[in-house]
Amino acid sequence: MNKGSIKVGEINFRRSVLRQPTWTRGRAQDTPTLLGVAILIEHPEPSHRELLLEFDIDPCRHGDMPQHQRFRINDGRLAKAIESAMQGGYNPESRGKRFVYEAGPLQPR
Repeated sequence: MNKGSIKVGEINFRRSVLRQPTWTRGRAQDTPTLLGVAILIEHPEPSHRELLLEFDIDPCRHGDMPQHQRFRINDGRLAKAIESAMQGGYNPESRGKRFVYEAGPLQPR
């Protein structure tokens, strides 16, 4: 999934991959941190708030080099994450800076 659309409720959102999994070091951290997949959700009308869904991945499940893998998120999982973000305070009709929502694991257990 690179780009496309997904319908949640009455809104047909645009979606795109903002970040694939990668290792990073914070300023104060000596150990690397694994950043998961980030999906950008955009309202079809301009000047509306964007939603950034951040999915965790299990480093043990995906080996030492998850950045070399391309993960797929099915539409059902993505729609549930958008609905959860709406329940968590995201209003797609509002304006303002990007709403970041931690959507949990990529593949729920």
